[in-house]
Amino acid sequence: VVMASLGVIKEQKADRRRQALDVEREGAELYAKSDFVGAEEKFKQASELDPENKDYYFKYGVSLYRNQKYNDALVILKLAKVSADKDSERGYYMGLIHYRLAELDASLKAFSAVAQSKDPVLGPSATFYTGVILFAKEDYDHSKAAFENVIDTSNDPRWDDQADSYLDRIATAMAWQKLREKKFTLI
Repeated sequence: VVMASLGVIKEQKADRRRQALDVEREGAELYAKSDFVGAEEKFKQASELDPENKDYYFKYGVSLYRNQKYNDALVILKLAKVSADKDSERGYYMGLIHYRLAELDASLKAFSAVAQSKDPVLGPSATFYTGVILFAKEDYDHSKAAFENVIDTSNDPRWDDQADSYLDRIATAMAWQKLREKKFTLI
């Protein structure tokens, strides 16, 4: 009787895995069409049908992020099983999530790791956000270095233009900082 029960349980588990794969494929189609609301639901169903399979979690987490469910997205992305080539992308989304949640130190840590990965697309973008965070913290020297790095490494003129704009703002902020440091004397 016990052996028969184990066989039934194994068959049920295999059936749930097959269902999860079908639902995940539907979610992937919706994801590719940028229907993140529909994709989120499908990936959630797939993960509930087969909770041991962490392969669904990356796109599920990105869908949650796109639907502005940042805390849930962060949890799911931490659980996601990703290949080495997707690890930078996961780190990038985690950096964005922390940034949206105003968790600047955690965001800075995530973006710094992505920037160091030398990913040709995500690296300059992560470096840009690193510069933005450092600018917000009034760490102008390091912020300036980050934006200069963006200009040197980015192949996207939009990132270059935005980095250039921040470099102008940094120059202004540094000039004001020097004026504040000077002591004024009244005669």
